[in-house]
Amino acid sequence: MTADSETLERALRVSEQSISSHLVTISEEIIRATGESGHFLSAGYGAEFTNGVFEMHSYSMDDCDCGHEFRAWEWESAHPHAEHCFQQAIIEKFGDDAWEVDADRLAKFAAEHGITGPGILSACTCSHAPLSAAWYATNDHDPACVIVRPNFRHFKSGVEVRWYKRVGRGMKVTGPTLNAAEWLDLVLECVRSITPAASPSMSDVEQLAELLVEGDGTFHRELIRARIHAGLSAGTVAERMGVSKEDVAAFERYDADPTLSLIRRYALAVGVHVEHLVHPRA
Repeated sequence: MTADSETLERALRVSEQSISSHLVTISEEIIRATGESGHFLSAGYGAEFTNGVFEMHSYSMDDCDCGHEFRAWEWESAHPHAEHCFQQAIIEKFGDDAWEVDADRLAKFAAEHGITGPGILSACTCSHAPLSAAWYATNDHDPACVIVRPNFRHFKSGVEVRWYKRVGRGMKVTGPTLNAAEWLDLVLECVRSITPAASPSMSDVEQLAELLVEGDGTFHRELIRARIHAGLSAGTVAERMGVSKEDVAAFERYDADPTLSLIRRYALAVGVHVEHLVHPRA
């Protein structure tokens, strides 16, 4: 991938900050529409909601509620390590305090049993390990269990987001990679699905504002495409604008919010013309 294509890819990419902000917006709309208090009375922790478009759950510190952990305990109890296994030796030597044993002392004890390397406390020298792996491979938590379910899931796209306690903290996004425009479409679909169409939770002004933000992002990306298609380096554009390469890089960031004068100077430098039109709202 060339430097220019990487720049364009970054401009198209949705930022984690945007994802966090929009998820909080969805949570606020849920609280406003349903009266759901949210976690710790704050939309920043998510809210409980499910419909045909998406589901959202605040972070849960509850234990497994699908029975998997109890079934795992039953299986482990019925399939203990063999008497000759290193796991039994650890129990006989250190009891339940093995996790608190000094690392050097533990490593020396393990070496006496032919065990070296990382993972000493889980090292198994009997048939228990492969049997356990096989059992866990076919026995997992229910997808709806609070231990494993995502905090946010968009059903159609398959996008899932998980966070730790607060939206954005320790956040992990899985599923298809969306660009900024696709993500915004997803967010708008979720927000509009929360309440009936006859009484939308987002006002016309708010929806127009969201669409304008999307339009600004598209406009920004088109300017970057114009530079790349013209075969101009960031350094050349910087010289034409009378600024540094760092300034051009800042302009081309996916989260940039340049002034109109800077937009005009960049457009002139890459050889395109931009127009700003004012239309009365219908």
